[in-house]
Amino acid sequence: MQRKRPHDKPFSPSRQFGGDSPRFSGSSRGQPREDQGDQDDLDGPPAGFVPTPARPLPPTTAWNAAFACALEHALTFPNLSQRAPDISQLDERDGALAFALVDAAMRRWNTIGYLCGSALGRPWRRLEPGIQAALVTSAGAMMFLDRIPPWAAVNEAVNWTKQAITPAAGGLVNACLRRIAEVVFTPPAEVGGLPGRRVNEVYAFGRDEIPLGDGRALRLHAPLLPEDELLRLAIVTSHPSDLLAGWRAAFGIDHARELAMHGIMQPGVTICTRYAKGPIDASVMTPHRDSGHHVYIGESGKLREALARDDVWVQDAASTKAIASVAKLTPSVIVDLCAGQGTKTKQLAMQFPTAKILATDTDVARLGTLRSVHSGNANVRVVDIEAIERETHALGMADLVLLDVPCSNTGVLPRRPEAKYRATTNPSATTGTDQLTRLVAIQREILRRGARLLKPGGTLLYSTCSIEKAENEEQVAWACTELGLTLVSDERTFPTGVPGESVTRYRDGAFCGVMKK
Repeated sequence: MQRKRPHDKPFSPSRQFGGDSPRFSGSSRGQPREDQGDQDDLDGPPAGFVPTPARPLPPTTAWNAAFACALEHALTFPNLSQRAPDISQLDERDGALAFALVDAAMRRWNTIGYLCGSALGRPWRRLEPGIQAALVTSAGAMMFLDRIPPWAAVNEAVNWTKQAITPAAGGLVNACLRRIAEVVFTPPAEVGGLPGRRVNEVYAFGRDEIPLGDGRALRLHAPLLPEDELLRLAIVTSHPSDLLAGWRAAFGIDHARELAMHGIMQPGVTICTRYAKGPIDASVMTPHRDSGHHVYIGESGKLREALARDDVWVQDAASTKAIASVAKLTPSVIVDLCAGQGTKTKQLAMQFPTAKILATDTDVARLGTLRSVHSGNANVRVVDIEAIERETHALGMADLVLLDVPCSNTGVLPRRPEAKYRATTNPSATTGTDQLTRLVAIQREILRRGARLLKPGGTLLYSTCSIEKAENEEQVAWACTELGLTLVSDERTFPTGVPGESVTRYRDGAFCGVMKK
């Protein structure tokens, strides 16, 4: 006998998944309970919390791969990495689904955590990491991904949790996700067919809506979000509330709101074309609002083909400003002390084609990428970090030193969504200091090292992809005072673009400071 599919009959959370749904904490007006409305409930496990170990299943399906990746993130939250799901056993379609599931969870971790914690009547951070992984993946799919039926998301999470944790944990996940489905989906009786997400065409900052990356808003069945504007903004855009409070203090509430909304925008692929020697293919690239850049609009599988030429490459318009700020110089010897994967190194080579460039990085894997990327350029030499001073001395010291330092990444959060959870003033459980304090110390050590490589009259170019004053203007001022440098210029570029706007308006945030020895 052919088995009926769950969606052959009207969708109802209680019918579909069995039992009654849990109720959101709070009054009938949707006001969260006092112990459920605090951002601290989302900021990682409390001190002394010992989770029950989960046993992730082999990543032989898209969902299992996504759950396993989310579990790794839950175990380390808020110190998340760029960890991607293991898709080695998946075909192309399932691999893409696994990435989409993890991306949705990563971008809206705190949003999902707030709603799930409210549905269960307990703080999100007190849930087992395995339960968090199941909920953030499946609730994220229901809320932010199209074409995934709610029953499928629930069933996958429940089955995984029962096997990876305990059957009882599967029951809790089942109950929570059914409640999320009720909050997000329109009952079939209202639409005359299958359930659909309630969506408003424009986000109006209400207590019953969550902004989407395309400018629309997911409408909840009731005003479930906090009355406090800043806390609500932090939750719906999944930013730490103290990060937004800092932006409000520094830039004003309107700009802080714009920055938070920018953080959930889906960025396009920006191509640096300012050094192009031939015409740009208009069928796959359209002009960006910042001259010298285009946005890729072709098929995703053909991007590599579009970048086969050596005079265009992926680089955001804000990122190119640092080297553009010293374009009038004529350096003979350049040191790129924090070269990463070599994007700015490539721009240096194009901007100063006759200069000798020494590039290095502290990360061994990135050094390997650097050597591969620049293997065909005789003017670029990649050296180990331990050898950089000796090699620079051998060339008579540097005319220009580029310091593209490690930073909080607050200017590039749409491209690095995991970074926003680390951008908090809360001290780390492992180091005892907050991230900004730790980064400022690292940046100053790099400034000291970079200044030692300069010849008299040489130029130090300091750059970040942060918009924080402590990492930017204050660091340049410190370098001038403590290292005897002279400020020539500095510029902070704010991110632009919000959900609903064209990707040609999207731009990261960045900072650059030019100093002379």
